[in-house]
Amino acid sequence: MLSPAPAVAVPGLAASPTRLPFPPAGHSTAPQAPKAPFVVADSSPGPELIANLSSATVADHQTDQLTLAMVRSNTASADSGLGFTVTLPTGLLVASSDVTLTCAGSAVAAEGGSTITASSLVIAATFTSCSVSVSIMAPASGTYEITSSSVSALAGDLINTVTTQTLTVTPSAARLTAEFSPTSTAATQTATLSVTLTRTDTNLTGAQSSLSYTVTLPTDLVVATGSRTNGCGGTLTATTDSATITLASGLLTATHSTCTVSVPVTASVSGSYVVGPGELDGLTGVVPFFDGCDGFASRVRPHTPPCGVTLTVTKLAQEITFPQPARAHLSAGTVSLSATSDSDLTVVFSGASSTSICVVSGTTVTLVGVGTCTVHADQSGDGTYSAATTVSRSFAITVPAQPPTGVTATAGVASITVSWSAPGDTTGITGYRAIAEPGPATCTTTTATSCVLGGTAGVTYTVTVIALSPDNGDSTAAGPTGDATPSAPPVSGTPPVTSLNLTTDQGPINTAVPGQHIVVIGTGFAGYSTATIVIYSTPVVLGTVVTNSHGNFSKPVTIPPSLGAGHHTVIATGVDPSGRPHNLKLAVLVAGGGDDDDDLPRTGTDLAGLLLAGCVLTLTGAIARFGGARRRLPRRPA
Repeated sequence: MLSPAPAVAVPGLAASPTRLPFPPAGHSTAPQAPKAPFVVADSSPGPELIANLSSATVADHQTDQLTLAMVRSNTASADSGLGFTVTLPTGLLVASSDVTLTCAGSAVAAEGGSTITASSLVIAATFTSCSVSVSIMAPASGTYEITSSSVSALAGDLINTVTTQTLTVTPSAARLTAEFSPTSTAATQTATLSVTLTRTDTNLTGAQSSLSYTVTLPTDLVVATGSRTNGCGGTLTATTDSATITLASGLLTATHSTCTVSVPVTASVSGSYVVGPGELDGLTGVVPFFDGCDGFASRVRPHTPPCGVTLTVTKLAQEITFPQPARAHLSAGTVSLSATSDSDLTVVFSGASSTSICVVSGTTVTLVGVGTCTVHADQSGDGTYSAATTVSRSFAITVPAQPPTGVTATAGVASITVSWSAPGDTTGITGYRAIAEPGPATCTTTTATSCVLGGTAGVTYTVTVIALSPDNGDSTAAGPTGDATPSAPPVSGTPPVTSLNLTTDQGPINTAVPGQHIVVIGTGFAGYSTATIVIYSTPVVLGTVVTNSHGNFSKPVTIPPSLGAGHHTVIATGVDPSGRPHNLKLAVLVAGGGDDDDDLPRTGTDLAGLLLAGCVLTLTGAIARFGGARRRLPRRPA
């Protein structure tokens, strides 16, 4: 048997009387025919549609939650076929297509759209409500109202009871971003850090002012010299070599959505330098906005992983300059090393060869034995410079050549003849050099064991000889010899016969006058030897001279004032580089003195003098013949 339906209160109708458990007295208890059930229609109103915002105020581009709820008081049965459309006010947009629906049915809200459509919604029995929640946002600041007129297309018995919901959208803080350009540079080089503020509010009727921030650069990164630019107004402070960049009272006008500050930076130490939220302080009207960062939560150091922008600073290359050490003689004991790097960092030396040849300590190589010594020069670098490429140098350690023996010196005319004996071991010897003391005369041979030195007459010399060896090093000096004193060139009674000519600073002259000063020039003598200048017929010494290293001389002399007129010869006498006699001649015609004579040499033929001389000779011959004829005449008788 069906249970009776519960009593339902219907407006305008009296309540049904209460049934008693037993019939009243006088009533018949006989069974009666069953009656049809009495059904009372449900006349309660349908569900009400209401709207609610989770926050009355948000910033531009910040989301708010709009909830559209259908609420009822009757839970006896389900309400189905419910639906509606809400059109958002201009400028207010659906932030996400993800819609939260708490009952069966369908709700659609396209991201970036302005409508929310629900259909075929069902409020199940025993439930008092069903809701649709959508994220909304506005790109521009302003006031946005959702009213009952925003609702349309009601379906089912849904009743529009939406009251006005006002959303106030305020301008967001300016977003602070940054970048390095370039993102990688070498130590001590310059990069640019650009800090940009971006206004996200698309409402161009407003402006944002009093924008401030301080960037504290990571350790070892500092502000560099160079141009700073400030497109944000206010006051920019970025002092060279400091670690802070500060903008105070910056401004984003209605017509400018971004502004940028650019500052040169540099680091002398290699590494990765990160600028992110953790390097920002003193933020006013500004919020960090870096890829990979979670807003202000990332300001707690250290960042793991770091978020922000990164400047990679690489080490500079450096190069070592290591001059080639010269060949060293074992007897030298040590060799000093010297090398530099263009980084100005200290170069360190190490030895690579056997310690039986050389030992390297600091900048000194101790020579131990004969052979090849190899030294490495290194510079390991520091925070600024990479390690330099190793530079290696090798040099020979040798034993000097053996010295010659039996050195003797024999004095000669303006020369010294030196002789010696070769050493027992001539390996590496390319020649010998004899050295006079006092100097500077020397003579050098290849295989010969004797040579001639030019010498100044009357000077006492000693001589030493060394063996020459470019590979092994020259020997120590053998000697010195006993004293040797060269003699002066002898003056003969008659002019020596020679085909070699003496000249003057005026060229070859052939006339002169008594008392005339001339400069005679001679060549081909032994170096540093004495030459004597004599004028004939009767020999008169005009002077002596010591030749230069090439055996040449230039000597001023004076024609003797008492020298008779006629033909004369000037002779320069000495020795050649081999010690043999060496003579030069200059024939001159000396005229008699007079007022018409001058002191200058005369070249060419003196025709008047020759004619005069010819006349004199002719006259002399005539007189002689006349005298002879007289001697042949017979004597007259007394």
